[in-house]
Amino acid sequence: MLAQLVLNINWISDDEVWKATLAEHSMNDRKYAESIREAVRKIVKEDGQYVFWLVGVREGKEGKVSRRPI
Repeated sequence: MLAQLVLNINWISDDEVWKATLAEHSMNDRKYAESIREAVRKIVKEDGQYVFWLVGVREGKEGKVSRRPI
């Protein structure tokens, strides 16, 4: 799941891209995925951050996400 989120960052603001991301076969835990999206959206909106790391404890992976300011 983490790899999918890092490769295409449009899921942060685009609901259609998010729906397509959730439809991927490896998105088994929708509640977990939704919590990630909400946390990232909050960071982008409230803190103005647009470069951050996603760390997948479950997967043992990490990935840098870089998004231009909205």
